[in-house]
Amino acid sequence: EESREEFFRVLNEMGERSAIAQELNAPITSGAKLVEAPEQHLYILVSEDRSRMQGFLKVGVKHLYLYDTSNRMAEYDPLCLLDFYVHEDF
Repeated sequence: EESREEFFRVLNEMGERSAIAQELNAPITSGAKLVEAPEQHLYILVSEDRSRMQGFLKVGVKHLYLYDTSNRMAEYDPLCLLDFYVHEDF
């Protein structure tokens, strides 16, 4: 349980940094949001000695409304990159 709490603490910090870097009003990645969306997947990059999280990619299916050049709308559910971040030190 302690390692999960530490992971969520680091992920929350990285999510906040991602929001700042993208000039978002609020983070879109956090430990709580990850638990709430089991269909999303988080890929993390850690240092060689596994002591530091260096970055993450969050992917998942997103329902999109897309328009073609004739202005016809179609709905798709593609796998999308939802959020990402690489720590400034790396």
